[in-house]
Amino acid sequence: MLRSKRLSRNICLVLSFCIITAAMSFMPSAKAHASSADPNVQLDYVQKYDLGDASNNGYVGYVGYIDVKNLAYEKNVTVHYTTDGKSWQDISAEYIKADPEDPQYDVWKFSMAIPSSSLTFAIKYEVNGQTYWDNNEWNNYTVSPTAPIILGKCVLKTVKISKSAPAAILLKNLAYEKMVFINYTTDNWATSNSVDASYEKSLSENIEQWKIPSSIPHGSNVKFTVTYMVNNVAYFDDNFGDYYINN
Repeated sequence: MLRSKRLSRNICLVLSFCIITAAMSFMPSAKAHASSADPNVQLDYVQKYDLGDASNNGYVGYVGYIDVKNLAYEKNVTVHYTTDGKSWQDISAEYIKADPEDPQYDVWKFSMAIPSSSLTFAIKYEVNGQTYWDNNEWNNYTVSPTAPIILGKCVLKTVKISKSAPAAILLKNLAYEKMVFINYTTDNWATSNSVDASYEKSLSENIEQWKIPSSIPHGSNVKFTVTYMVNNVAYFDDNFGDYYINN
C-alpha cells in the first residue's frame, strides 16, 4: 500500500482551508508534586538539537514549545528539569504568541544548552494563584539519544535536528496508510504548488521522519506548509502561523 499519494493543487488548496486540528492532551504535575490532571498546560513538542560547534565543549541544545491556556494576563511558565535524575532545576519559558490553531491558548518557548545527552522535565504553569502541571501522566518527559524528539499536543511538526541537517517532517504514526504533502509558494500565496513528502525512517515506536523533496526551490521567498492525512483526519503544520522558509 502506498504511503503517499500526489494530490492535485486544487484539492490541496481546499484542504489548507479545511484542516481539522486534533489535540492530544497530557496529564499534569511532576512526580514530586501532587496535582490532578488538567489541560491548562500541554507540551506541544520538544527536541534535542545538535549545536554543531566545537566551542560548545560537548554541550547539547534542547528546544521546546508549550501550549498554555490564557486564564489571565499575568502568568509564569517554568520548565522543572533534571539531567542526572537527582537534582532538579528551573528555567523560565518565554511567551511567543497566541496559538493561531486554538485562540484559547498561548504558545510559549523554552531552550537551553546543557552538558548532558539526556533531559528529563515537567512543565509548571502558575496563574491566578493556582499551579498546574504537565508531567506526561506522572512519567515526566525525557529527551535522549534514543528519543531525540517528543511530540505532545503536536501530531505533526517540521524541525531541524542540527544546524547542518536539512529540515525534516516528524509525525505521530497513527496508521500505516497515510499521505504527507507540502504546499509551497514563491509569491506569498498568490499561487502555490503541491509535492509529496517521502517516508524516511522511524525514530521511535510512534514517531516517523519524512523527507522534504529536493524539488522545492530554495530562497527566502519560498514559504511552505505541511499536511498529514490519516484515518480520514487532516493535520496541518504552518509553523504556528509563520510558515516555513525553504532557505
